Amino acid sequence: MEDTLTKLQFITMLCDEAAGEASDDNSPENAEALPEVLSHEPVLKKAFDEGWIEARDIPECTWPIKRKDAARILHMYMQRIRGASDLADISPAGVLLDLYDCRTCVNHIAQVFLHGWMDEVIIPSGEKTVRIFDSEASVKKAELLDIKRRIRV
Repeated sequence: MEDTLTKLQFITMLCDEAAGEASDDNSPENAEALPEVLSHEPVLKKAFDEGWIEARDIPECTWPIKRKDAARILHMYMQRIRGASDLADISPAGVLLDLYDCRTCVNHIAQVFLHGWMDEVIIPSGEKTVRIFDSEASVKKAELLDIKRRIRV
């Protein structure tokens, strides 16, 4: 469980990226040293004011972040802060068998998947493989590092 990230850690990483402060010192390996939530109020306020997190993310900021929430937050961050445009045709994301399991998450998941910011999960199933997003799974530190690498320009 120690490998699992909180929403606050994920949001903090994106704020650091936006401020150009991303460095090895901000890596998830040091995330256990994060102070209490109240000391991060400026980070949450900044993200909320900029429109890339929702009000519900604030009281839930110490909870483990699920992949569907990471997709939503990352998608909104990339739009609002980085100026990324949505792809008009998300039908290629239909290869993810669980894409429509969360109807409010569909566009966020499709966009982060099709832009290459987050990967699918591949599950071997007999002679073929099943591709899913695994929305309910928690984001792990290794995945956060991969996302940071992918969104850097």
